[in-house]
Amino acid sequence: MPNDESRKRGEALMRVYFGEVSPFPDVRDDFADFTVANLFGDVWSRSGISLEQRSRLTLMVLAALARWPEFRIHLRGAHHIGVSLGEIEEMMIHLAHYAGWPCGLTGRNHAREVYAELEAEKKG
Repeated sequence: MPNDESRKRGEALMRVYFGEVSPFPDVRDDFADFTVANLFGDVWSRSGISLEQRSRLTLMVLAALARWPEFRIHLRGAHHIGVSLGEIEEMMIHLAHYAGWPCGLTGRNHAREVYAELEAEKKG
């Protein structure tokens, strides 16, 4: 089982990144515990690069691997910490030349959809 200190760090970082809305609100199992404690508490909380850099890197990797459900979750986190849609579109143009046009285009389309959803949620 993950240790309590890692879990607390992970929960705190996830609140900064995702806000109060958990990316997996209904999942309370060992997999979720390890994700919170190990991925966010131990990896994402490292001091070597910023949260914004980790977010951008994660989006690029997820798009290159065509992991669209996870990409959409991380778009919400990126939006929450101030990464603009324009930045993500520029990232997808760059990615398209290395990971393939479909990955870049699909990533851009998902980004536009998620950011529109988030703006609609703000309006009520």
